[in-house]
Amino acid sequence: MIYLTLEDLLHVARRTLGSVDVRDMGLLESAVARPRTTVFGDDGAYDFIIAMASGELQEIAAIAAVLEAHTEPF
Repeated sequence: MIYLTLEDLLHVARRTLGSVDVRDMGLLESAVARPRTTVFGDDGAYDFIIAMASGELQEIAAIAAVLEAHTEPF
């Protein structure tokens, strides 16, 4: 299985949002590490790739928009 790294996530954020600030790098690293979670030595805590991806997105959303884009207000 190939997982996103912190650098991958920041690259995507910069390509889509432009310049970004990270409020808490530790929380973002935690969100990126979530799909690698194992349970009782099993290969992974997630049975399906979609569950793994949704878990990562949920974690990022739960840490209250860690990435902030430098954009002009509407």
